Amino acid sequence: MNDLFEDQLRADLHSAAGRPAYDSIDPTEVIGEGRRVVRRRHRTQALGVAAAVAVIGVVGFLATDTGRTTTAPPAHHSPTEPSQASVVFNDLSTNFNGVEVAGPAWVRVDLDPATGAVTYTFNDRKGTSTSAGASVAPGGGSITWGTGDGYPNLVVGVAPAPATHLTDIGVRGGTGGSTSDAKPLPGTRYQAFVRLYSVTTSVSQLRGFVWADSAGAIRTSDASVKAYSTDFVGLGRGPSTLVAVPNWDWLGVFDDDGASSVWISEASGTFGNQVPRVEMGRLDGKNSQVTVAGLLPAGATGVTPHYAAGMASHPLQTAVLRDADGAAGHYTGFFAQFVDKTPKGRPSPWLTHISWTDPGGQRQESTLH
Repeated sequence: MNDLFEDQLRADLHSAAGRPAYDSIDPTEVIGEGRRVVRRRHRTQALGVAAAVAVIGVVGFLATDTGRTTTAPPAHHSPTEPSQASVVFNDLSTNFNGVEVAGPAWVRVDLDPATGAVTYTFNDRKGTSTSAGASVAPGGGSITWGTGDGYPNLVVGVAPAPATHLTDIGVRGGTGGSTSDAKPLPGTRYQAFVRLYSVTTSVSQLRGFVWADSAGAIRTSDASVKAYSTDFVGLGRGPSTLVAVPNWDWLGVFDDDGASSVWISEASGTFGNQVPRVEMGRLDGKNSQVTVAGLLPAGATGVTPHYAAGMASHPLQTAVLRDADGAAGHYTGFFAQFVDKTPKGRPSPWLTHISWTDPGGQRQESTLH
């Protein structure tokens, strides 16, 4: 750089450094960076199954070492001026029940629309590190995620823009909570997302993601793992969707308020060998909106619910669960959603027995505890 340019640049940087958003700028260090090449190294390793897929082309990865610079980010890394196909998430630290979980000052997600290449840039208030090597299908429809060097509680990724109810699935017995955010990647068919977990095992045990596509079909992030679902009419503005992912031992309900779920094996053991179910109550003033949904064997008919003593009877809707291509699975789903006007002191569960007729014509019954 020539002296005149450096003098002007130094003056501009000193002026910018006086503003709150740029208090970390060191003009001498930034100018010095213009005189040398900063090398970064990138390394990735596979996480779980990374396979070419026919429908949604999914790759999962874990970035284990990204290389780190100790300078302020150059202009094109400014978190305040993301370019096309770039978004920034700011101040990702959070508090879980009084426990502080550290996250980066900001994370930037860059997507090359032409190639599908994805790059993550992390800033820890001292410098930046960059993780490359991930990719999605350029035309849309796939998902990728990873975690950056130094942030074992953080997952950052790219998912289809039409995806709703994007839900992570770990393993049975996992603990801890998470916070999340998502933003569309401008000019693409994708959105970027971040999730900060209270415990690192939530990241290491992450199996994958499930979501609803623009047509309402339920997809998973692993082409070899099928999700089965059906819609029911509840009390919300839109339908409630019962979703089962047997290979991941997961059963959930998507509705206007988000997702509620159980492990199929755990629910079967707790509520009866044949009837895994989700049961939840959301308090609304003095009343509680109750959802009861679960799985019966395929071909079940004549389903009859039996509710807790003192409760009014509410009919169950039933339907066959199908995969994203419309093929029937091995379950009949049941669903009821109603308002309980006396939730205080209400015994749990709301649904105490359920009976049905199997395909052979025999009447079956399960007691729910």
